[in-house]
Amino acid sequence: MIPHTFRHTCPTDLEEAYGQLQEPDALPLAGGTDLIVNLRERRARPALLVDLKHCPELRGIEMRGDDLWIGACTTINEIRQSSQIRSALPVLTDAASRFACHELRNRATIGGNLANAAPCAQFGPPAVVTDAVFEIGSAHGTRIITAHDFFRGVNQTDLQRGELLTGIRFPVPNEPSCSASGKLSRTKGMDLPSVSMAILVLNPSRAEFREVRIAVGSVAPVPLRMYRTESILSGVPLSPDVMSAARQMMDQEIKPRASSLRAAPETKRAALAALLQEFFTTFGLLAGTEGGQR
Repeated sequence: MIPHTFRHTCPTDLEEAYGQLQEPDALPLAGGTDLIVNLRERRARPALLVDLKHCPELRGIEMRGDDLWIGACTTINEIRQSSQIRSALPVLTDAASRFACHELRNRATIGGNLANAAPCAQFGPPAVVTDAVFEIGSAHGTRIITAHDFFRGVNQTDLQRGELLTGIRFPVPNEPSCSASGKLSRTKGMDLPSVSMAILVLNPSRAEFREVRIAVGSVAPVPLRMYRTESILSGVPLSPDVMSAARQMMDQEIKPRASSLRAAPETKRAALAALLQEFFTTFGLLAGTEGGQR
């Protein structure tokens, strides 16, 4: 097999990167943990790889107003190790901690994980559940899009030719909150998720004001917000009857494929129900145990 050849550049700022991405068949390279596999298997055949690791505008973690901003080329280990993120939105720390292995977390980036838009991408549900906003840059300027509108299908996003995901803004709740992320895989370790779930609970200790948000991955082409399930769980004590109704509604909202290689639909449904129960137990929010918070 004749190897596919391409050029490789390392721009040192975004202006230079944007210019190079205007070239025909140019692709951005962030961590490369997905792209290198696609190159090896010839699913990607670029003429030019634009390596973004040396663009300082794409790295960092900081508060910008009420939002936690994370640069698109920030690595998963940087997210995992950030005390600022752990304090503001533990759901992101959880997603990073359950991401592959230490070596891959040192390479993989949050922007690459989101822009690849695989249904099993672990930062998809946390981005959707927190109502994250994505910053999209190009030579023509910057535009803003919600996480909900960013994902269009399997490996499909709203990114246009020459555009980059430059940063993600995660709104930090002003009210008391708890959040978490979890997944089920076929094997322990660095296997991709068979299903994943992210949850954010606002005002957890006051049932009448409580708002529950849930997003799931690997059960549809894009990360799903479980709006109807959320409505059952919000504003009421979490009794066994409420939890049963929520599980039934969740079964109706998800769309797992029977052809999935990682888990059968019934396995995915059972796993999501178990994750939901586990989260509320950990938070201490089930009837008779209320008052916990994370």
